[in-house]
Amino acid sequence: MKSLLFASILTCLTAYLFMSLIDTNNQHWLLKIPSWFGFPIIITIGVAYLIALYLGVKGIFQELRFSNAIGILLSVFGIILFVMIISMQIGKNKARKGQFDYIITAENSTEISILQPILDQCHLSKNSIKMVEYWNLFSSKDTIAVCMQKNKIIGLGIKNVVITDVSCISKLDHLSSLTINNCGLIKIENLVLPKAERLNLNNNLLSNLLGIDAPKVKWLDVENNKLMSLKGIENIPNAQYFNYAGNTIIDFSATANHNYLKILNIKK
Repeated sequence: MKSLLFASILTCLTAYLFMSLIDTNNQHWLLKIPSWFGFPIIITIGVAYLIALYLGVKGIFQELRFSNAIGILLSVFGIILFVMIISMQIGKNKARKGQFDYIITAENSTEISILQPILDQCHLSKNSIKMVEYWNLFSSKDTIAVCMQKNKIIGLGIKNVVITDVSCISKLDHLSSLTINNCGLIKIENLVLPKAERLNLNNNLLSNLLGIDAPKVKWLDVENNKLMSLKGIENIPNAQYFNYAGNTIIDFSATANHNYLKILNIKK
């Protein structure tokens, strides 16, 4: 009976912890507990489960076999939840095995070689390329950051170097996100991004968006450029989240037939 009662309380507590951790609400109070306080709690729960399991195994040979058997089952179930919680915390913000590529290999070297024209312009070698997880791509401070999955580049970030020609990027058929930040770009020619959903061209010298063909881009950032016109935006028809702060745009006519941005033309 002690095992059933003990295991029931622990399982309710563990289930609550588990549901809290998978909740998308980042304001949950459990997520604000400092590590130095959280780890002793986790260890205490683990030890308590072992005690509950011991009481159940011991009691099943004495009396109230049914209640002790239920206690054992709850203890085993709770221990499984407990292990899952530990795994989630250990693996938090880390890539699963095989999720991303972290080194240049014979299998992905062909994809990496597509970036050679960019490397030549920056006077860099392949060793300068930093392989990162997708969620670290935007915050990376590396000159060239690449996210690879199954030997294909799905994310690319180029920052704080001078480049003039980015057309080679069009050969990256699986590219989902592209950042070219503070690279002195005056114009863009022949940049085709068939699968990209995020495009960041902040802090360049662009006067228009001609030369870009990005039919699936939803997030478009062109902050701090020299844009006076939005010519070319028609080739980015699905741009919904558009950041154009820091520009002196006077011609919004290109947005007149744009599904999402025509409101800009109306306002101006």
